[in-house]
Amino acid sequence: MRQALYIRDDDYRLSFRYGNFATLTNLKPWDLERIVEYRLSPLYVSVHATDPVVRRWLLRNPEASEVVPQLRWFGERGIAFHTQVVLVPGINDGPQLVRTLTDLYGLGPAVLSVSVVPVALTEFSKHALVRQPTREECRAALATVDNFAARAVADRGAPWCYGADDLYLQADMLLPPAEWYGDFEQRENGVGSVRYLQTRIQAARLEFDGWREKRIGIVTGTAMGPLMPQVVADLTSATGAHFEVLALENTLFGSAVTTAGLLPGKAVLAALKDRTDLDLALLPAESVNDDLLFMDDLEAHQLATQLPMPIRLSHDFADALMGEKVAA
Repeated sequence: MRQALYIRDDDYRLSFRYGNFATLTNLKPWDLERIVEYRLSPLYVSVHATDPVVRRWLLRNPEASEVVPQLRWFGERGIAFHTQVVLVPGINDGPQLVRTLTDLYGLGPAVLSVSVVPVALTEFSKHALVRQPTREECRAALATVDNFAARAVADRGAPWCYGADDLYLQADMLLPPAEWYGDFEQRENGVGSVRYLQTRIQAARLEFDGWREKRIGIVTGTAMGPLMPQVVADLTSATGAHFEVLALENTLFGSAVTTAGLLPGKAVLAALKDRTDLDLALLPAESVNDDLLFMDDLEAHQLATQLPMPIRLSHDFADALMGEKVAA
């Protein structure tokens, strides 16, 4: 794996600059002052649970400070947050999820949004008490999310609380419409990603050129695979091209890890190296870092030299089809 992955990243500066989720458990007094002084807002915070005992267990950090007083302190000084709850069944769902959302809602406008995301287990992070949620557990969590979202719409005019696309997928439920997600502020956390893509495709219809009858492969994780047919239909209508979704199993972290952002380069290479029938492959930009390295240290340009088709990396299929290829 690429070297940076061996270091736990919990830097509030990366949270502000790139939208990385941080726990804020490692802040020193001067960090608190710096965040307020330089107005580093909004920050992206992994809350998971507001019960201190549960949160410490989830974070494997017995010294973690209580998150609600910390967020309140920041909120009183003008710092806002997007937050997430990674749902671990039997640990922070049910009454614990209700408590967490109640506490966060009580912090007022400083908490801009909350996303509820189902836990993903890797081959390296299994724990006897941690498992993936069942369909019924996902549905129960979404019912709680919907209750708080309805309250927020009535009080504040926006849902505030959102389930990740993968939570709807595992619950076997339809995604909300695009309008539900507002400005898609947590789309890179898998919240509203599919609806965002559909919105972008529709907006860019007149800008697509030169793709009619081309064969294009879309590489993604297994989580997005079942959600892609409507996106592909929209792309086909807009471009006249023929699209094929390649939903790849994660050969590095294990099949339980389904997000596209954690795909290793070698899995992409194995899927594409013999596909001489494709004119282009679209790859998820979130699967590489700023140095264009995949999780397994394979570099995107190196990957491109071993493939029979050009590749394009993008967070947005519409931009990718109008942009430059990574390499021929």
